[in-house]
Amino acid sequence: MNLKFLRRFNAGVLAVGLLVGCGGAASTGDMGSTTISEVPITEAATTSVEIPTTTAVVDARPACLMSAVDPNQVNPIGQTAEDLQVIECIGDWMITQNPDCGECEGMTPLHIEDNVWKMYDPMYIYCYSVPDDYGPDPEGATIAESFIMTTIQIAVSGYACDETNKGYHPESAADQLLYGDIGPRVSALQEALTAAGFLEDSADGEYGPATIKAVMNFQYSQNVPVDGIAGPNTHELLGITYP
Repeated sequence: MNLKFLRRFNAGVLAVGLLVGCGGAASTGDMGSTTISEVPITEAATTSVEIPTTTAVVDARPACLMSAVDPNQVNPIGQTAEDLQVIECIGDWMITQNPDCGECEGMTPLHIEDNVWKMYDPMYIYCYSVPDDYGPDPEGATIAESFIMTTIQIAVSGYACDETNKGYHPESAADQLLYGDIGPRVSALQEALTAAGFLEDSADGEYGPATIKAVMNFQYSQNVPVDGIAGPNTHELLGITYP
C-alpha cells in the first residue's frame, strides 16, 4: 500500500509542475518575458514597379497652310504669301496658286527648309513632259532641283503633254522604282501604299502621278527625305521586300 501511495503522489507532483511550467511560458513574469501577442510581426516587403511613361512625339514641322508662311517672304519674281492660296500638299511641298489667276497654268511651290516654308519660282503645270535626263538618283540623296521640280510638275499636273509618250518603260528587276516604271514590282509597291492608306487608286502597275504623290506623302510621314523614289528604305518602311 505504501508503494502505491508513493507512486500516485509522485505522479501528482509531476503533473502540477508541468501545469505551472506551461502557465509561466504564456504569461509575463518578473523576468520580463513577453507574451506572444506582444511579439512584433515583420510584414512582408512589397516591391513597387514603376510603369514607364511614353512621351508623344510632337511634330514641329510647319503646317501646310498659308498662315504658316512668313507674310514678308518674297520669292525671286516678287511674289509674297498674300498673293497665293494652297492648291494641295505633297510631302514636304505646298503647292499654291494666285487666287486671281483663274485657270492659268502656273503654280508656286513652297518647300520646308530649316522648318520654314521657302517660296520658289512659279512653274508651268498645264501638262508635263519628261526630260531625257530624268533618271534615278540614290534614294535619299540630295537630288538636283530640276529633278524634283519635274517630279512635282508631274504629280500636280497629272497628265503628259504628249499622251503617246508619257515616258513609261519596263521597271528594273533590281533597282529602285520611280516615275515611269511599269511592272509587277510597281504593283506590289502600290498595294503596300494602298494598305498604308496613302494610295486610293488601284494597283495598275504604272508608276504615274498618283503613285508619285503617295510615295512622297508616305516618305514625309516617316520623316525621311522626300524625293518620290521608292528605293530600299521606302520598301523597308512599307514592310515589303526589295528589289
